[in-house]
Amino acid sequence: MSQYGINSVVNNGGYISMTAEWLKSLLEKVDDDYEIKILDFRSELELDISNVRIDLENKVIVFEEDIK
Repeated sequence: MSQYGINSVVNNGGYISMTAEWLKSLLEKVDDDYEIKILDFRSELELDISNVRIDLENKVIVFEEDIK
């Protein structure tokens, strides 16, 4: 399980800043036919996100992933 701070969401190799509420609303709109993926630049592995949990109180986005 990886934990990413609210300001550490990666988009096209750069960092973007977003609120957890905005990300949660975006993820709720994603159809099941699409896969949500994030590239982990520290390990250079592509992570296939199978579950995303957003903790608004602690401002943490938790990704539970299967590493391919």
